[in-house]
Amino acid sequence: MKHESREPDSGQNAVLPDDAAVGASQPQLQPRFLRLPRSGELCWFSGLSRSQMWLAVKAGHVRSHSLKRPGTRRGVRLVDAASLVEWLSSNPPAEISEARTQKGGAA
Repeated sequence: MKHESREPDSGQNAVLPDDAAVGASQPQLQPRFLRLPRSGELCWFSGLSRSQMWLAVKAGHVRSHSLKRPGTRRGVRLVDAASLVEWLSSNPPAEISEARTQKGGAA
């Protein structure tokens, strides 16, 4: 039988804290750029639709970058996440009118 020498623990077998404890002690990583969501889907980061995000970009509220190879028609539109968060934070929360919450009622 082969005898293995035991060295002091170098931290390789350390117990790692659960996700909640890590989140409390370290800041959450946030993306720098976001792709526009597919049509009919919502952005996983902001909850906005593709149309809402595009309107914010077009109005100049949110910065974006278009990545496109020379000679191609299509590219990728990346939205600056920091400017999106800044814009969303600057807007007051929407108030829902009573008429809209009633089923079948119009505002």
